[in-house]
Amino acid sequence: MKYFFLLCSVFFLFQGPLFAQEIDSLALKKTYSSSLWPEGEAPKAWGWGQSILLEFSAYRWDQQRQESLSPQPQSIGQLLNVLPGLHMSIWGGNRKSFLFSLEGGLSYYPFSRDIGPKKNAIRSTLAAPLMLKGHWLLDSSYKQNRRTPFKSFLSLGYGQEWVYLGHNINGSEAKWLHIVELCRGSTVDGFSLQTFFKVGWGQKDALLAQFGIRLGWDGF
Repeated sequence: MKYFFLLCSVFFLFQGPLFAQEIDSLALKKTYSSSLWPEGEAPKAWGWGQSILLEFSAYRWDQQRQESLSPQPQSIGQLLNVLPGLHMSIWGGNRKSFLFSLEGGLSYYPFSRDIGPKKNAIRSTLAAPLMLKGHWLLDSSYKQNRRTPFKSFLSLGYGQEWVYLGHNINGSEAKWLHIVELCRGSTVDGFSLQTFFKVGWGQKDALLAQFGIRLGWDGF
Protein backbone atom coordinates (compact mmCIF):
# COMPACT_ATOMS: atom_id res chain seq x y z
CA MET A 1 0.00 0.00 0.00
CA LYS A 2 2.81 2.41 0.82
CA TYR A 3 4.25 1.83 -2.66
CA PHE A 4 0.88 2.72 -4.17
CA PHE A 5 0.79 6.05 -2.29
CA LEU A 6 4.40 6.70 -3.29
CA LEU A 7 3.59 6.19 -6.99
CA CYS A 8 0.52 8.46 -6.70
CA SER A 9 2.62 11.15 -5.04
CA VAL A 10 5.23 11.02 -7.84
CA PHE A 11 2.49 11.12 -10.50
CA PHE A 12 0.81 14.24 -9.06
CA LEU A 13 4.20 15.84 -8.48
CA PHE A 14 4.95 15.80 -12.23
CA GLN A 15 1.41 16.35 -13.47
CA GLY A 16 0.70 19.35 -11.23
CA PRO A 17 2.87 21.89 -13.11
CA LEU A 18 1.65 20.61 -16.48
CA PHE A 19 -1.97 20.92 -15.38
CA ALA A 20 -1.36 24.43 -14.08
CA GLN A 21 0.37 25.36 -17.35
CA GLU A 22 -2.63 24.12 -19.36
CA ILE A 23 -4.98 26.24 -17.23
CA ASP A 24 -2.81 29.33 -17.77
CA SER A 25 -2.68 28.63 -21.50
CA LEU A 26 -6.46 28.34 -21.72
CA ALA A 27 -6.91 31.55 -19.74
CA LEU A 28 -4.45 33.40 -22.00
CA LYS A 29 -6.17 32.07 -25.10
CA LYS A 30 -9.56 33.22 -23.81
CA THR A 31 -8.25 36.69 -22.96
CA TYR A 32 -6.32 36.86 -26.23
CA SER A 33 -9.27 35.95 -28.43
CA SER A 34 -11.80 38.06 -26.56
CA SER A 35 -9.67 41.24 -26.49
CA LEU A 36 -8.23 41.11 -30.00
CA TRP A 37 -10.32 38.81 -32.19
CA PRO A 38 -13.94 37.65 -32.02
CA GLU A 39 -14.56 34.69 -29.70
CA GLY A 40 -13.75 31.36 -31.28
CA GLU A 41 -11.38 32.80 -33.91
CA ALA A 42 -7.67 32.13 -33.48
CA PRO A 43 -5.20 34.69 -34.83
CA LYS A 44 -3.67 33.77 -38.18
CA ALA A 45 -0.03 34.70 -38.52
CA TRP A 46 0.18 33.78 -42.20
CA GLY A 47 -1.79 35.86 -44.64
CA TRP A 48 -1.83 38.15 -47.64
CA GLY A 49 -3.42 41.40 -48.69
CA GLN A 50 -3.25 44.51 -50.86
CA SER A 51 -1.93 48.02 -50.20
CA ILE A 52 -2.64 51.42 -51.72
CA LEU A 53 0.09 54.03 -51.25
CA LEU A 54 0.31 57.75 -51.95
CA GLU A 55 3.90 58.89 -52.43
CA PHE A 56 4.97 62.45 -51.64
CA SER A 57 8.47 63.18 -52.89
CA ALA A 58 10.48 65.60 -50.73
CA TYR A 59 13.28 65.77 -53.31
CA ARG A 60 14.14 63.87 -56.48
CA TRP A 61 17.30 64.20 -58.56
CA ASP A 62 17.77 62.62 -61.97
CA GLN A 63 20.78 62.50 -64.27
CA GLN A 64 20.59 61.19 -67.80
CA ARG A 65 22.67 61.50 -70.95
CA GLN A 66 20.51 63.06 -73.67
CA GLU A 67 22.61 62.55 -76.76
CA SER A 68 20.40 64.56 -79.10
CA LEU A 69 20.83 67.66 -76.91
CA SER A 70 24.32 67.37 -75.48
CA PRO A 71 27.04 64.74 -75.09
CA GLN A 72 27.18 65.70 -71.40
CA PRO A 73 24.77 64.22 -68.84
CA GLN A 74 21.78 66.40 -68.02
CA SER A 75 20.60 66.73 -64.40
CA ILE A 76 17.24 67.94 -63.15
CA GLY A 77 15.70 68.04 -59.69
CA GLN A 78 12.41 68.83 -58.04
CA LEU A 79 11.71 69.83 -54.46
CA LEU A 80 8.34 69.01 -52.81
CA ASN A 81 6.35 67.44 -55.61
CA VAL A 82 2.81 68.83 -55.64
CA LEU A 83 1.29 65.71 -57.22
CA PRO A 84 1.43 62.47 -55.19
CA GLY A 85 2.44 59.28 -56.93
CA LEU A 86 0.02 56.35 -56.80
CA HIS A 87 1.44 52.96 -55.84
CA MET A 88 -0.26 49.61 -55.32
CA SER A 89 1.16 46.37 -53.94
CA ILE A 90 0.29 42.79 -53.09
CA TRP A 91 1.89 41.40 -49.92
CA GLY A 92 2.03 38.04 -48.17
CA GLY A 93 3.94 36.19 -45.48
CA ASN A 94 4.14 35.77 -41.73
CA ARG A 95 2.75 38.77 -39.86
CA LYS A 96 4.76 37.82 -36.80
CA SER A 97 8.10 38.42 -38.45
CA PHE A 98 8.51 38.85 -42.23
CA LEU A 99 6.49 39.75 -45.32
CA PHE A 100 7.16 39.99 -49.06
CA SER A 101 5.44 42.43 -51.40
CA LEU A 102 5.37 43.26 -55.11
CA GLU A 103 4.83 46.99 -55.61
CA GLY A 104 4.31 49.11 -58.70
CA GLY A 105 3.29 52.69 -59.31
CA LEU A 106 3.33 55.84 -61.40
CA SER A 107 4.62 59.31 -60.49
CA TYR A 108 4.65 62.61 -62.38
CA TYR A 109 6.98 65.51 -61.58
CA PRO A 110 5.73 68.56 -63.52
CA PHE A 111 8.17 71.19 -62.21
CA SER A 112 11.59 69.58 -62.40
CA ARG A 113 14.24 72.22 -62.99
CA ASP A 114 17.43 71.87 -64.98
CA ILE A 115 20.44 72.11 -62.68
CA GLY A 116 22.96 71.61 -65.49
CA PRO A 117 24.01 73.92 -68.36
CA LYS A 118 20.46 75.19 -68.92
CA LYS A 119 19.68 76.26 -65.38
CA ASN A 120 16.10 77.12 -64.40
CA ALA A 121 14.64 75.48 -67.50
CA ILE A 122 11.43 73.77 -66.36
CA ARG A 123 11.01 70.18 -67.48
CA SER A 124 8.81 67.32 -66.37
CA THR A 125 9.51 63.71 -65.55
CA LEU A 126 7.49 60.50 -65.62
CA ALA A 127 8.53 57.53 -63.48
CA ALA A 128 7.07 54.04 -63.12
CA PRO A 129 8.84 51.77 -60.58
CA LEU A 130 8.30 48.05 -60.04
CA MET A 131 9.91 46.53 -56.94
CA LEU A 132 10.07 43.36 -54.89
CA LYS A 133 10.30 44.21 -51.18
CA GLY A 134 11.00 42.43 -47.93
CA HIS A 135 9.42 43.78 -44.73
CA TRP A 136 10.80 43.00 -41.26
CA LEU A 137 8.11 43.51 -38.61
CA LEU A 138 9.76 45.07 -35.58
CA ASP A 139 6.65 45.48 -33.42
CA SER A 140 3.52 43.49 -34.19
CA SER A 141 0.36 42.55 -32.35
CA TYR A 142 0.74 39.03 -33.73
CA LYS A 143 4.26 38.78 -32.31
CA GLN A 144 3.33 40.06 -28.85
CA ASN A 145 -0.02 38.21 -28.60
CA ARG A 146 -1.84 41.44 -27.88
CA ARG A 147 -3.25 44.37 -29.77
CA THR A 148 -0.75 47.22 -29.86
CA PRO A 149 -1.61 50.72 -31.11
CA PHE A 150 1.74 50.98 -32.86
CA LYS A 151 3.36 48.49 -35.25
CA SER A 152 6.64 49.29 -36.96
CA PHE A 153 8.55 47.72 -39.85
CA LEU A 154 11.74 48.07 -41.86
CA SER A 155 11.70 47.40 -45.62
CA LEU A 156 14.32 46.80 -48.29
CA GLY A 157 13.43 46.61 -51.97
CA TYR A 158 15.02 46.08 -55.38
CA GLY A 159 13.52 46.51 -58.83
CA GLN A 160 13.39 48.46 -62.07
CA GLU A 161 12.14 51.96 -62.79
CA TRP A 162 11.12 53.35 -66.16
CA VAL A 163 12.04 57.05 -66.32
CA TYR A 164 11.14 59.56 -69.04
CA LEU A 165 13.28 62.55 -68.17
CA GLY A 166 12.22 65.98 -69.41
CA HIS A 167 9.60 64.56 -71.75
CA ASN A 168 8.17 68.00 -72.57
CA ILE A 169 11.32 69.02 -74.51
CA ASN A 170 12.76 67.69 -77.75
CA GLY A 171 15.38 65.00 -77.64
CA SER A 172 14.36 63.29 -74.39
CA GLU A 173 14.69 59.56 -74.05
CA ALA A 174 13.19 56.93 -71.76
CA LYS A 175 15.51 54.81 -69.65
CA TRP A 176 15.28 51.75 -67.41
CA LEU A 177 17.13 52.02 -64.10
CA HIS A 178 18.04 49.52 -61.41
CA ILE A 179 16.68 50.81 -58.11
CA VAL A 180 17.24 50.00 -54.44
CA GLU A 181 15.03 51.41 -51.69
CA LEU A 182 15.25 51.51 -47.91
CA CYS A 183 12.05 52.28 -46.00
CA ARG A 184 11.05 52.71 -42.37
CA GLY A 185 7.38 52.77 -41.46
CA SER A 186 4.69 52.32 -38.86
CA THR A 187 1.07 51.28 -39.17
CA VAL A 188 -1.97 51.81 -36.93
CA ASP A 189 -5.17 49.88 -37.67
CA GLY A 190 -4.23 49.41 -41.34
CA PHE A 191 -3.05 53.00 -41.95
CA SER A 192 0.70 53.41 -42.43
CA LEU A 193 3.21 56.24 -42.60
CA GLN A 194 6.51 55.50 -44.32
CA THR A 195 9.73 57.37 -44.96
CA PHE A 196 11.92 56.14 -47.82
CA PHE A 197 15.24 56.72 -49.56
CA LYS A 198 15.80 55.41 -53.09
CA VAL A 199 18.81 55.30 -55.41
CA GLY A 200 19.03 54.16 -59.03
CA TRP A 201 21.55 53.63 -61.78
CA GLY A 202 21.55 52.66 -65.45
CA GLN A 203 23.33 52.96 -68.78
CA LYS A 204 24.82 56.16 -70.21
CA ASP A 205 25.41 57.84 -66.84
CA ALA A 206 21.75 57.55 -65.76
CA LEU A 207 21.44 58.09 -62.00
CA LEU A 208 18.62 58.68 -59.50
CA ALA A 209 18.34 59.75 -55.86
CA GLN A 210 15.07 60.41 -54.05
CA PHE A 211 13.60 60.62 -50.57
CA GLY A 212 10.12 61.33 -49.25
CA ILE A 213 7.13 59.89 -47.41
CA ARG A 214 4.25 57.57 -48.26
CA LEU A 215 0.78 57.29 -46.79
CA GLY A 216 -0.69 53.82 -47.11
CA TRP A 217 -3.72 51.67 -46.45
CA ASP A 218 -2.69 48.08 -45.76
CA GLY A 219 -3.42 45.16 -43.50
CA PHE A 220 -0.04 44.31 -42.01
